[in-house]
Amino acid sequence: MTAKYSLISVTIPKDCGYQLVLQITQEQLSGISFAPVDKNISGLSEPSKVTNALYLKQQFESYFENPYLDWDVPLLWPAATPYQRKVCDFLQTIKPATTISYGEMATQLNSGPRAVGNACRRNPFPIIIPCHRVVAKTGIGGYSGDSDQNQANKLNIKRYLLEHEQSFNQ
Repeated sequence: MTAKYSLISVTIPKDCGYQLVLQITQEQLSGISFAPVDKNISGLSEPSKVTNALYLKQQFESYFENPYLDWDVPLLWPAATPYQRKVCDFLQTIKPATTISYGEMATQLNSGPRAVGNACRRNPFPIIIPCHRVVAKTGIGGYSGDSDQNQANKLNIKRYLLEHEQSFNQ
């Protein structure tokens, strides 16, 4: 039996062509994805009618005002390997306005850069689990595990998030 879930959208302040789509299950956040702003997302719920939705939406809006937010979001983790969870745990230690390369992260995890990148690609909670702070050795790297066809567009989100965090001095 599949758990009932609701979808709500959150606007990304900068026009990067995407919006966040939050999947809420059992009053917890169970996933975050990106959808083109001009895409009609079927099944969106009115946040005021979904338990915890207004609070979750407010958390993201607070992040977009100040990236030094201490997230307080109940997460419902999907199935993940122990390695994927290890990578996500490490990602949460990277402070805003800070980046690390896939290779540096792999060294600290006794792993390989490609394995780190693959685990980042499967991150169910981008922004909260800040995979955007991991960059390539010589460039920005990828973002949100999208196909090559949409990758350039998703990189606009990564650039925005990194610039947003750099604009705050704490």
